[in-house]
This record gives sequence, C-alpha cells and structure tokens, in this order.
Amino acid sequence: MESCLKGAIKDAVLLGYLNKSPLEHFKILTLELEDKKKIQVFEKDEQALLIETARNYASSHDDQRWFLRPYLALNTGMRSGEIAGLQWGDIDFEGKTITVERNVHYAEGDTKGKVKKPKTKASLRTIYLTDTNVSELNKYRLWISEKLLKAKVKISEDTFVLMDNDSGILHRSAARKRWETIVRQAGLTHRGFHALRHTHASNLIDQDLNPKVISVRMGHESISMTMDTYGHLFKKENQLKTEEAL
Repeated sequence: MESCLKGAIKDAVLLGYLNKSPLEHFKILTLELEDKKKIQVFEKDEQALLIETARNYASSHDDQRWFLRPYLALNTGMRSGEIAGLQWGDIDFEGKTITVERNVHYAEGDTKGKVKKPKTKASLRTIYLTDTNVSELNKYRLWISEKLLKAKVKISEDTFVLMDNDSGILHRSAARKRWETIVRQAGLTHRGFHALRHTHASNLIDQDLNPKVISVRMGHESISMTMDTYGHLFKKENQLKTEEAL
C-alpha cells in the first residue's frame, strides 16, 4: 500500500500536479511482535479435504486449473503471483524441479496482471518435486494440451501453465472466487490462498527439515526471515517431540 501510494504521488509531482510529495519523509510503521498477524495454516485432515474438494470441483466444471492452483501452492509453497507466472519451460519433468523465475503483479487491476522478475535473488529458486507432484503436473499438461488443440494452439516453453480464458495471464479475481468457493464447499473456516504457502512451510517443519533448507525452498532472503515467520511452529514441533519422548 505504501509503495503504490508513494508511486502515485511521485507521478503527480513529475506531472506538475504537486510541488513535492507529502510522503517524502514518511517512515514505515513497525509492528510490535504481539501486533503481527497470526500465521494461518490448514491442519492435516483439512488439507486432505481441501485437495479432494478442489479435485471434485475441477472435475465437475471440466477445468483442472482450479485443482492445480491450490495443489501447487500446498505442495511447493509458491506464492500466488509465482504460480500465475509459471511457464511450461520452468518445469523439468525429468529432473523433477520447478524453477521460479517470475512473479505476476496486479497493481493495474485484477484482469491486468504484469509479469515481473522477483524483487529478491532468494525468490529466484529451484523447487524439488515428488513423483506424485510430477504425475499431477503430467495429468494437467495432457488435459490442457487437449483443450488447446481444439483451438489449434500448441504448448510452448513460454506458455503459461495457468492461463486465463483469453489465453493471457490468469485473472486474480477469477482465481480468488474459485478458491473461496472450494474452501466453502469443503466446509472449512475461510483462510486466504496464502495460507497454503504457510501450510507448506508447516508441513516441512513437521518433517524435521533443516531451517536453512526450508528457508531456501520458501524463497526467503535469510534464515532469520524464516525464523521470524515460522519460529513459533518450530517451537511447537519441538515441544510435541519432547512430550512424546517423555
């Protein structure tokens, strides 16, 4: 919000509508630890129900995009914009990896997504996939190939994996509505799509992975960012293991 506001006012100054920016000396407000928004995750049983509901929703609408989107978020930890910017050339089916090279921003509107490079080098990363992940991606590729074939369009390396109905970048509003519908049909308490990324991190912590490995996979700039965000989950997991040992 701060960046958008500063950018708009800066343009107003450049165009001569304002003499100077009233936000020139604006300082970002810092939140105390207790003021930070609590991380929301889906529990194990909720994850299974959510994915099953997404699969059923996609099948009933003959549109596998609405299954693959939450599936990728939950199984890779990719951000919504990173999934929207994913192209087929980013997926190595033999090497079982996804390379995150771009992000989609919607500053100009939900239907006007723009592809940009990630802001940090850490976001440019390689995510390793399981055999099951690769299998799901292959199923989706077969489905979308058949759909595009009817329109006499072939998949290329720079084709978006989750394109919109106009073959362009996925519209944010359409994706958000489908997500909200899936959560509602699953009978779950509403959580934003970003909760899937947090849930993926939680699952990695449950697997007792090294925090550094988790930090790299999530695309964090440093391990301290990972600990700041998910430190309480590490403490919770350690506590549970200690109680089991006792």
